[in-house]
Amino acid sequence: MSSAQLREHGGGAAGLTALTLVRVIGRQSGWADVWRAELDALRRYDDPDTAEQALLVDPGDGW
Repeated sequence: MSSAQLREHGGGAAGLTALTLVRVIGRQSGWADVWRAELDALRRYDDPDTAEQALLVDPGDGW
């Protein structure tokens, strides 16, 4: 299941799982545009815990 599919599924557990995927693969990819976009989407996620945790992710320089 992709992070986008998890976001579409909805709910806190799905959102946090999607965020974990985005963190890991985002870092591995050097924060390619697709993973930056997923992180942005999770920052606007309906679950406040997921959105807050996504805001705390720092993709580093070049963001």
